[in-house]
Amino acid sequence: MVSSKAYSESLSHRYLPDSNKLEGTYNDAKKAKFFMWESENPAPIESEAQKPNFNKFLENYKSEEDKRSGKVPYVFDYVPSSFLKSPTLKKSFNDFSTKRGVEKQRQTKGTVLLTYYRSGSSFLGQLFNQNPEVFYHFEPLFPFTRDCSSDSPAFKNEKIENLERILACDMPNMRNLTQKIPDFNQNLYNSRICLLTGACFRFNSLSLCDPQLCPQFPVGELKCSSCGPLNLEVTDDLCRQKKMTVVKTIRICNGSWLESISNSMSLKIVHLIRDPRAIAKSRLSVPDDPITEGEIVKNITDLCKQQMLTHDKNFGKDEYSTVLYEDLNRMPFEKAQEIYDFVGLDFHPKVKGWIQRKKTVIHNQIIQAKNPFGTYRNAAAVLETWPSKLSYEIVAGIQEGCEELMEEFGYKFVRSKEEYEDKSVSYLPDIES
Repeated sequence: MVSSKAYSESLSHRYLPDSNKLEGTYNDAKKAKFFMWESENPAPIESEAQKPNFNKFLENYKSEEDKRSGKVPYVFDYVPSSFLKSPTLKKSFNDFSTKRGVEKQRQTKGTVLLTYYRSGSSFLGQLFNQNPEVFYHFEPLFPFTRDCSSDSPAFKNEKIENLERILACDMPNMRNLTQKIPDFNQNLYNSRICLLTGACFRFNSLSLCDPQLCPQFPVGELKCSSCGPLNLEVTDDLCRQKKMTVVKTIRICNGSWLESISNSMSLKIVHLIRDPRAIAKSRLSVPDDPITEGEIVKNITDLCKQQMLTHDKNFGKDEYSTVLYEDLNRMPFEKAQEIYDFVGLDFHPKVKGWIQRKKTVIHNQIIQAKNPFGTYRNAAAVLETWPSKLSYEIVAGIQEGCEELMEEFGYKFVRSKEEYEDKSVSYLPDIES
């Protein structure tokens, strides 16, 4: 359990190379980096006219004044362009940014979506992001490395401490936390979101874009990107009114790290597993994060070992559950219901509606693309694009290194080079009846 002293200190977050996505649309098999429901259109933080104001903030964000700041106001002497148009609007923003929170009991129920880089986790996250009874965070541990290759991964204690705070609805101060991370690059687009808005990847969380977290505006509602920095105390208040906090993260190396958090709250872990060959194909396709074919087998083998360490340690525990990415895509309603039963929440109608809309979009676009697998059920074939991209040598190496995981979760093996030449063969796990 994190001490009360630790909770009083202001810490922070950052952002993710594979997470530059808002709720989006289906990409067909020829274009897809993931199977479904992701796009690459980040919202702008500020207008061109406001950039000098923000750049000045970046230059001075390590000033003594900022070091003394806590949660309210998050940024001193900063007014977003939307509120500079009149004294009334400026007052509205200042009133909101300095509003004090109401002391409420900390959240006691949380869920961690334990996922991995390029594992297709965005859909799993959306199952909670679309639920108005949940306060959802997308990759709040971004400031920290996702490297899990060593026996003592960097920032392990800081990750756990911040994750516990976030789950308990005690938002850290991003600016203060990033000062403690030597390689934090404040000039990256995603880093700027962290520093200016008060939450990394804020625009991908409906909770963090709730109208209650935006100052009053006389005509309609502002876009989330125009609201200015969060008031962290007001954010904590809203978070504590929800039934549960949910965090999706790829930066927890082992599920056993979460044991200390489970001592202080009711915590559920949903562990997302995906075919390691599909993850390899996805990682090789990232232009901004290159990895060679020679490195990919070791990279994926290490990942499989990491996943199995978590699974072996937690399998059979009431607070732990696994879900296969492939099953979630083939049976979204059924698997979503299972996940909601596991975490102890009702399967909200808004989540059901969102899934249905996405199924319809996918079904229609597959037909329009004249895909031979022209039904949603058969659209599962899109999940298996890796056989047309990976060499047999890479596949064989991954299967050898990931044999335990593949057998545990029912992934089918490529048995020979001759078999692999037949691209009609499916290697998906069987669907449980």
